[in-house]
Amino acid sequence: MTEDGISDFFTDEAGLRREAIYNAGKVIVLADYAKFGIRAKCKVCNVEDIDVIIADSKAPKKILKKMENKGVKVIIAK
Repeated sequence: MTEDGISDFFTDEAGLRREAIYNAGKVIVLADYAKFGIRAKCKVCNVEDIDVIIADSKAPKKILKKMENKGVKVIIAK
């Protein structure tokens, strides 16, 4: 996950995630710090497709701020 959006290493999983996002009324992402800064080969969605991201306190503040600036509500889990 980067400030540009979500990606996946597996084509089938990326397709399934895209379909779920397309059919969802609201997109809520739950990701720990290890998922940030990783860009895999299969694009899932743009950051603008995400409504809310819930991350842990170790998630990179710089990326979260960029996502917030693009309209994503950021929640830090405690």
